[in-house]
Amino acid sequence: MRFAHAQTLSAPYKIQDTQADFVACHNESYAEANKFDVLRYAKSGGIFFLNTKIASLPPEQRLRALEENLSPSILKTLALRKVNFYITDAGSLAKAYGLKGKINMICMAAFFRLSGVIPFDEAILLLKSSITKTYSYRGEDVVRKNHELLDAACSEERLIAVDVPSRWKRAHLTEKRRAYLNRHIALIDDAKTKKFVQEIAEPVSHLEGDSIPVSLFLQNAMLGGNMITGTSKFEKRRPNSSGLVPKWNENSCTQCNQCVAVCPHAVIRPFIVTRDEADGAPHPNLFTSVKALGSELAGKRYTLQISPLDCTGCNACVEACPESPKALQMQDVEDVLAGGGDENWNYAVSLPERGDLVDKYSLKGSQFQTPLMEFSGACSGCGETPYFKMITQLFGERMIIANATGCSTIWGGSFPSNPYTISKKSGRGPAWANSLFEDNAEYGFGMFSSMKHRRERLAANVRDMVREVGLYSNLGDLSELVSFLDEWLEMRNEKSDRCTLLFDKMKPLFQSLLLSGNNTCQNKALLARIWADRDMFPKLSQWIVGGDGWAYDIGYGGLDHVEAFQSNDVNVLVVDTEMYSNTGGQSSKATPIGASVMFAKGGKSQKKKNIGSIFMTYEHCYVASVCLSNQSQLVQALVEADHYDGPSFVVAYAPCIQQQVRPEGLNDMFDECRFAVESGYWPLYRYNPELVAAGKNPFILDSKRLRRDVTSFLQREGRFLNVSMTTPRE
Repeated sequence: MRFAHAQTLSAPYKIQDTQADFVACHNESYAEANKFDVLRYAKSGGIFFLNTKIASLPPEQRLRALEENLSPSILKTLALRKVNFYITDAGSLAKAYGLKGKINMICMAAFFRLSGVIPFDEAILLLKSSITKTYSYRGEDVVRKNHELLDAACSEERLIAVDVPSRWKRAHLTEKRRAYLNRHIALIDDAKTKKFVQEIAEPVSHLEGDSIPVSLFLQNAMLGGNMITGTSKFEKRRPNSSGLVPKWNENSCTQCNQCVAVCPHAVIRPFIVTRDEADGAPHPNLFTSVKALGSELAGKRYTLQISPLDCTGCNACVEACPESPKALQMQDVEDVLAGGGDENWNYAVSLPERGDLVDKYSLKGSQFQTPLMEFSGACSGCGETPYFKMITQLFGERMIIANATGCSTIWGGSFPSNPYTISKKSGRGPAWANSLFEDNAEYGFGMFSSMKHRRERLAANVRDMVREVGLYSNLGDLSELVSFLDEWLEMRNEKSDRCTLLFDKMKPLFQSLLLSGNNTCQNKALLARIWADRDMFPKLSQWIVGGDGWAYDIGYGGLDHVEAFQSNDVNVLVVDTEMYSNTGGQSSKATPIGASVMFAKGGKSQKKKNIGSIFMTYEHCYVASVCLSNQSQLVQALVEADHYDGPSFVVAYAPCIQQQVRPEGLNDMFDECRFAVESGYWPLYRYNPELVAAGKNPFILDSKRLRRDVTSFLQREGRFLNVSMTTPRE
């Protein structure tokens, strides 16, 4: 922003390096080493304001704490440019007034006090007037709390001036600190990935992407939009917004894995280990394990591990735990890190994957499968990501995803962070792509159509090979390969991993016959054509995914066309937040009547489109309505949708920050899901056309007897409370 007292600003102007009079950083982690150059724009003699917990320390401890936590380059700039440095602990102050996390007014008060753009007393009156106007619908108590918070923030003792010592001019990054900051790179054992992270991902994450020469993009094989998989694991959150992570109490745990299923960022995972592996952990006293339950896991141990540097502290896992007392409770992340929690996590993910020991199409078994969508940039407590994570655990190694533009493409495909990854055991993972907002169904249908024709071509070539070679015997590798090809023809339409595993047996035989220079093969040209289509050997699962803005509104025409034809064997997953979440919470046809959202501030006057009923009228579509609160029904619906020979449509309830869930926002994500189902607000059902052939009713209502009042559910969300307060008669 620019301000001027004596002239009118008539045109935009980019503030250049060392030109800003005032710079503020409201998230102290941004000022840590290896993050952002927050003082890049600060002018000599300017002002720098930092919101930090350090402000709450005793005066004699502050300087040392700042030196230990802030980037040496920032300390050096403060001293060399003689910047006036101020700090405050806005988070603690807001919490003290019952407004946890609401630091905006505190930081605005600091801005007006320090910048002097308008008289400070006048600024405070304007802020209080804004508070009254903005929050009056929420009651006098909320307005009063915000006014009191603003008054407390204005006191001079809250805004602490730091006397910058001259020794900061010589601040530098020690080798020990540098090694710690680069520890994520040290964990990369793949040269290609390490090159990408160092040359592309790191500069972009430091907001220095404009400095990357085009040649480096070419050297990293990014021409055409190719992207390294699994790069999100190299981004870490410290501290997370809550400063808390879950702690496992093995004595209360029944190994149900429900906590794992709801985790939005895949940071809590169960591991099947041996006793020797458990004893060999970097910190075995904290690497707790118990006897694994289930006959298929006889002789194995069960451990639940948490990634403290990836966790957002959303509390969903604690809410999902069905045990009493809970098997999880939140604790300070710094205590976990000090005890070696990060080292134990890195050790756990390096152990052999053993998900194949259990039935992955059960709730418990699915969560032993390594998630192939992890550590995304979604909001803490996001209600969308658990569904995406689960479909990658069920079908990820044979999965193609067409993703409509929206939240799921922001947290799922924001360069250079890629949460979609591959199995370290098989080297396979989902293929993901995004086209536009409005044509996603057509985009995914095009993928399906292309794969269908390619697979038919592959089958024709395989039949020719089997027919030609089947007349002979004792042809060594060729005879063995043809035997496998014949087996593949019999099972090729089976929706499982069997085709994939069979190809693993065929692959070395192909290489022996084609790549070793063996000229004894009389059918090499035909083998070469089969090998060219080798990615079609698995029975691929085509998924078309997106939010309600796409499915109910802007992309509905294409979606309806795809679902209308029984021959289109595609699966659709819609994560329904009941509004356009990514663009600010605008009304969609999924928005329920009475909800106050953008473009319908007085409350939406129309009922929500019943999209599930619409697709059920075709009678050949598999349709399901699911929610995280009933994870067994969710797994069953997803598996049935994938196995169904025809179009499927699964709509999933996804709580969102834009819904203004009370009292703890998305920290109550799982409870919000549970309340939605138990009150009847969100029905659970499955419509399976295959049941008709068996003489059964294709519609199955999975919702149980209602246990809560729907009015109580509506009163949990600001989008409904807003209307009841502003227009109570309606």
